[in-house]
Amino acid sequence: MRIHTHVIDNNKRGGRREGALFNRSFHLWLRKGENDASFAEFGCQLVLGRLQPRASARFHLGTRGSETPVDAHLDLFGNGLYLSTSLGRRFAHWATRGAGRDITVRLSDGHLAWVLWRNDDSRRRGDWRNSSVVIDPLTLLFGRRRYTHTDLDAADVVLELPEGEYPVRFTLQRQSLGRPRLKRTIDKVVVDWDAPAGIPSHYDSSGGWKGDRTYGSAFEMSSDRDDWYIDATALLTAWVMRRRATTGFRQAQEV
Repeated sequence: MRIHTHVIDNNKRGGRREGALFNRSFHLWLRKGENDASFAEFGCQLVLGRLQPRASARFHLGTRGSETPVDAHLDLFGNGLYLSTSLGRRFAHWATRGAGRDITVRLSDGHLAWVLWRNDDSRRRGDWRNSSVVIDPLTLLFGRRRYTHTDLDAADVVLELPEGEYPVRFTLQRQSLGRPRLKRTIDKVVVDWDAPAGIPSHYDSSGGWKGDRTYGSAFEMSSDRDDWYIDATALLTAWVMRRRATTGFRQAQEV
């Protein structure tokens, strides 16, 4: 019997979780036999960071074919412990009748949600074992916060970049965030943009599968004056060039 261990600092590997100050995974393998075959695997991930308004707990049993037939996690206000093991395949398969089961409780975004011994892929409506309730007092009194928007103007422009020109459609919008039964709202001016041919904006690390182009998005504006599209063009150009610089972009791909 041989024991192998490995520790991964997820923050350094680019998988930094929002608000995480400490995020490491610990792995242990038990191997035996002449071929050093894996007998059992154990995994543990510990995440510590700034407090977040959420909490959840999960216990999962998979099937005989699951990579980790038994796993669980406890997340309390942004600090989490995640556990998994390859042991227990036969038990998990027998206990779930070959279709994995979850027990989950989650508190986030003013909702309390739960899954009580349900299949991973089951989303049948009206099943009390997989449901949620609103517990946020403001939502109960004044309704759920909703985004609404009104189109103010539109403009067709050509974005000029070092290698060529790209047509873009700008739509100036006023967005409001508020509750139906509360008069107070948060208003802001937003530009929604659409580039039918796409704009080469980043280095494609997939080797061509995902592509290097962005076809649309939105950004906030500080004003809605008559020539707003000039500022919008400058903001979009700056965003593209900044993203190119941070991703190592050098040359646009052929489409």
